[in-house]
Amino acid sequence: MPLSVAERDFDLALREWRSVVGPANVVDSSPGLDGYRDAYSPLEDNAPQASAAVLPNSVEQVQEVMRIASRYGVPVWPISTGRNLAYGGAAPRISHRVTSVEQTGESAVVHADTPNGPVSIAAPWVIGCDGAGSAVRISQNIEFEGYTWPERFLLIHTKEDFSDLYGRVNFIADGPKWQLVVRIPYGPGPDDWLFRVVSSVPEGMDVAEAASPEALQENLRRLRPEKSEFPVANWSIYNVHQRVAKTYRQGRVLLVGDAAHVNNPMGGQGLNSGIHDALNFAGKFKQVWADPGKDALLDLYDRQRRITNWEYIQKISVENKQRNEETDPAARRGNIDFLNSLKDNDDARFGFLHRWSMGESLDFAESVQ
Repeated sequence: MPLSVAERDFDLALREWRSVVGPANVVDSSPGLDGYRDAYSPLEDNAPQASAAVLPNSVEQVQEVMRIASRYGVPVWPISTGRNLAYGGAAPRISHRVTSVEQTGESAVVHADTPNGPVSIAAPWVIGCDGAGSAVRISQNIEFEGYTWPERFLLIHTKEDFSDLYGRVNFIADGPKWQLVVRIPYGPGPDDWLFRVVSSVPEGMDVAEAASPEALQENLRRLRPEKSEFPVANWSIYNVHQRVAKTYRQGRVLLVGDAAHVNNPMGGQGLNSGIHDALNFAGKFKQVWADPGKDALLDLYDRQRRITNWEYIQKISVENKQRNEETDPAARRGNIDFLNSLKDNDDARFGFLHRWSMGESLDFAESVQ
């Protein structure tokens, strides 16, 4: 099965990244660091995708790393900047693949594989922010409750500029042929952008068929029918889930972000709710760090963010997906009429936007005790 990113281009990108940030700060995550690239847990039969994790040491290096990624059409994860990660005495550890976490009462121990062999790191607390395939969550046997959609999503990145037709972000509700079109900036320059086009892959469709060169071109032609060929930087196909961890805290182990919850990407609910997790957690953890006797605050973090995810993030992301996929003409007309009705009703419009933009979910979280 062919790679979704050409091996030759990936190797060239690796060489350039290493020349920019140093060989020790680039990890080819294709062989083993699946946690960096499984935010939606690709199927085992998906086309393998080369990817890398890079640790830049300055904003300038981040920009250059992303320019190289764009030039070769390869995915990369710049892991913050070294000076930010080192703030307060923390030090990033590249090429450490977490295999498990165990608790010993007064501490938690992270076990990891490295190029120089396995290592163990003890700390008072372990905070798992390691994505949907979280080794931290799995090692604690925390259930990931919910379900997986039967269809998959196809993501295409292109340098075709669709902003004249679709602006910076647009949902195209067209039944099974729905599309999400969004402009993704990755640097300060006028050309530092890609357009991301997301669509559905029907249940049972083979990857080779869904992502054939002609299928990718046809997908993009739906957005601009008068054009026949479009540049494709890269593509991927992934499973889509609606899942929430049964608990965000187990003893001295806590979960934040995609390690704690995943949902379909319609409306940007997942990333933003992960940021909300971090803000909620940080304020409470600061108090616990200063006074370990206040650790009940971490149970409150669990309740506030977990219940909110079920009550808001999961429901709204499903509503967004179903609205785009609707095929019944009467239901589609009802959706359009409802949205049009908001134009002349300030209170209703505010209520809808407050909920859809997640403000209401923050209010709800604060009410949970």
